[in-house]
Amino acid sequence: MKDLLKNLFVFCCGLGCGISADLQKSKSKAQQIENINNKSKKHVDLFETSIQWVLNLQEGKRIDEYLNKLGYKCIAIYGMGKMGEALFRELKNSGITVKYCIDKNAEDIYGDYIIVSPDDELDMVDAIVITAVSYFDEIKEMLSRKMNCEMISLEDIVYRM
Repeated sequence: MKDLLKNLFVFCCGLGCGISADLQKSKSKAQQIENINNKSKKHVDLFETSIQWVLNLQEGKRIDEYLNKLGYKCIAIYGMGKMGEALFRELKNSGITVKYCIDKNAEDIYGDYIIVSPDDELDMVDAIVITAVSYFDEIKEMLSRKMNCEMISLEDIVYRM
């Protein structure tokens, strides 16, 4: 009887560990699916913003002119991926001064601009243009704790011009 109880206990422990491992795998799969969905949404958002930007350029609408209308002369750009790079290049020889660029991976980014981390001391600017359009709310909330300036999404800019 003792051996039967011992074997039953060992079996139940093994079964419990197996179920636990399966649940962990399920959570992991669910997390992977959520990550893929988030990444897909991010890319769709960037694609749609890019298309609108191109349509604006074809109609002669320029971001520097729009920023001027809003009264922004000196800005920072948050997010120096492809969209941030493109925005910097468009504004480089315009009447808008890009004082610095901000990126959480600042130490790994090189360009002909000043790049800082969001954790660094941030100099005052008229506005920060956030190019990470899918994460605008989170980034704005984080930067609002450090900065007292306008924060505008690149997506909002290209759709309102």
